[in-house]
Amino acid sequence: MLALLGGVSIGPLTIPYAWIGLILGGAAGGWIMKRHIRRMAIPGGDPIVDLLFDIVVAWFLGWKFSALVLTPIDAIRHPIALLTLPADPHAKWVGTMAAFLYGGYKWWRLKPQGRDVLEVWPFGLVTGGAVASLFWLSLGKPTGLPWGIHAFGGVFQPVNFYEAIVLWAALLFAWRSRRMEKGAFLLLLSGIGSLLVSLFAVYQTVIFGLSPSQWAALAVSILGLIGLRNAKGGHPL
Repeated sequence: MLALLGGVSIGPLTIPYAWIGLILGGAAGGWIMKRHIRRMAIPGGDPIVDLLFDIVVAWFLGWKFSALVLTPIDAIRHPIALLTLPADPHAKWVGTMAAFLYGGYKWWRLKPQGRDVLEVWPFGLVTGGAVASLFWLSLGKPTGLPWGIHAFGGVFQPVNFYEAIVLWAALLFAWRSRRMEKGAFLLLLSGIGSLLVSLFAVYQTVIFGLSPSQWAALAVSILGLIGLRNAKGGHPL
C-alpha cells in the first residue's frame, strides 16, 4: 500500500495524509466502540477500549522508533531522523513485537472477559480500517473500468476503496443486525469481504497458496465463526 502523496500543511509542518487517516480512523473507531458499549450495556467496556488504544499506540511507537532496535548506532547519532525519515521496511515487526509485549502485560493486569473483547474490538478495528483505507492507495490488477486508478503508465483496480466499501457495508449490516453477538458477526462479514476484495489485488508473497493478508482475512472469518458458535452454544470464550 502506498500512502497518498502530500499532506496538510500547517505553517512549516506538513502532516502526511497517511497520518491523518490513522488519526481519523482511531477517533472514529473509539467513538463507535463507545456507542456500542452504551447500546449493548457491556459492563467494564471502557477499560477494554482503553486497552485497544494502548496496544495501537504501542505498535505505532515501536514502528516509528524502530531504528533504536534495528540500527541503534545511527539512531543515537541522528536522533532527529527518528521523527523526520520514513520508518525501516522491517519497522512493522518491531511495532508488532512492542504491541504484543505491552498488550500482553496490560491484558494480564486488566484480565478482561474474552466475550466482551470480541464484542467491542471488532467495531473499533473495522471502523478504523474503513476510514484509514481511504488514505492509503493500494493498486490491484490492471483494469479497463472507468473508476480505475491511473498510475505508472497503466490503469489499476483501486483495491483500497473496495476494502473501504466492504468494511463500511459489514459495519452497517452488523450494527443493524438483530443478533446479540454483533462483534463476532462483524468479524465474519469483514473477513469474507476482505477475501473477496483480495481477488482484485496483486501480491508479492504467497504462503501455501494464499497471501499474508488473505490468511489474515481467513483467520478473522474463522474467529467470527467461532464466536458465533460459542455464543449460540452458551460457551464462554
